[in-house]
Amino acid sequence: MALDHSALAAFIQEEKFKDMLWSTLANIHQTISMTDYVDVLTQNKEDSLKLPALAVTATWQDGATCGFSASGDDTLTQDTLLQKKVKINKDYCLTDWEAKMTAGYLSSGQHYEGLGGLESYLVGEILKNNAKQFENFVWRTTGTPAHSGIIPQVTAGAGVATSTGAVTASTALGFVDGLVTAAMANQDWAQFIADGDVILFLGTAEKWAYEQDYRETWGANTNATAMGLNQVIEGTNIQLRATAGLSGQGFMYLVRRGQIVVSTDLMSDLTDLRIYPDPDMEETRVKLRFKAGSLVRDEANLFFHKPA
Repeated sequence: MALDHSALAAFIQEEKFKDMLWSTLANIHQTISMTDYVDVLTQNKEDSLKLPALAVTATWQDGATCGFSASGDDTLTQDTLLQKKVKINKDYCLTDWEAKMTAGYLSSGQHYEGLGGLESYLVGEILKNNAKQFENFVWRTTGTPAHSGIIPQVTAGAGVATSTGAVTASTALGFVDGLVTAAMANQDWAQFIADGDVILFLGTAEKWAYEQDYRETWGANTNATAMGLNQVIEGTNIQLRATAGLSGQGFMYLVRRGQIVVSTDLMSDLTDLRIYPDPDMEETRVKLRFKAGSLVRDEANLFFHKPA
């Protein structure tokens, strides 16, 4: 790992450094902001979490007769969410920076044991990029650490895709309508939708294709012009939510409230964010450690679209 600062000229204006440190990420991605429909668990020391699920059948009987006969099976099951250990390591040789920042932050000839005024800016950018990695971790397959997100979990499950094909500005509206129509035909899901407990997750690119297709089909009416990243599908209580982790992947998932679970570990001794000097290497190091996981529950009982 190295920090390339060769493009900096000497005597840069450190007081404007905050404005110069812009990120290629527009903002921190908003998976965690979806807590109204995603269960977010934040205090979990275990590597493996057991999540119970209860299915109840209330069978009606003839109330005009005497007697008591228990009926209707209730089933208690559990899902297992595996948390993966993650770490991010950075090191900075501040002596290399001195020639570039002679106005105050890192005056030449000093001995530095920390990032000084740069600390908050650099750590902020690290956390922004970490948010992008976390978004991908939740939804996709990642190799380091090895984890199967929501896409591979659903693909490997017993569910059958409602539709298949590339999501474009001429197909997106039809695919979304197909998912909603299939869900509405199921009595249980029709009730979930009426209660406002259903959400459609799709990528930001796919959401833009949906908006284009909607305008092309129905014109620039108030529903089209009022579209944002989050909206309710017209004529339903279904939230339509764009998320960066699904962007460009071509998948769409119609799920119930709490069916997707995201976990982080903020309690165990593993969790750590540390900025410290290394006296041997004469560097300043940043270390971030935590655990995280994601799970789709009852993956056979949802409606989804896949690209192929």
